[in-house]
Amino acid sequence: MKTKLSLLFYLKKPRNYQKGPALIYLRITVESKRAEFTLIQSHS
Repeated sequence: MKTKLSLLFYLKKPRNYQKGPALIYLRITVESKRAEFTLIQSHS
């Protein structure tokens, strides 16, 4: 049995973002069902 798995990492900045760290999010998709997580690290 095969299961489709997808991982997507992306940065998400607030609307009024000017400078500083942005949150790193992870989206996991398994068989068209999604779960989204915020990672502890940040990227500037």
